[in-house]
Amino acid sequence: MAVYKEQIYLMQGQVIRNIDGADQLLPEVEQRVVVAFDESTAMKLLGDREPKFKLLGYATLKDYEDTALNIRAAVTGIDDKWVVYVEPGLA
Repeated sequence: MAVYKEQIYLMQGQVIRNIDGADQLLPEVEQRVVVAFDESTAMKLLGDREPKFKLLGYATLKDYEDTALNIRAAVTGIDDKWVVYVEPGLA
């Protein structure tokens, strides 16, 4: 079975861990990758597998690739849909 870019979910969140007898939300943001047919299934799968992972946000692999294309187009002047600010000396 083929897996499409739209089915690879890159999920960011924080983990709740029991520290000294109390559940605490760790400050670090961690990443998880879930492969699923759709976003609701991806969220359910992550929740079932790791109930102490508190989701902050997600994007598909396609979303990330589209973002990279939009940034390149803005930086090179091909497109003006996005505005990219670059610190002097970096570009």
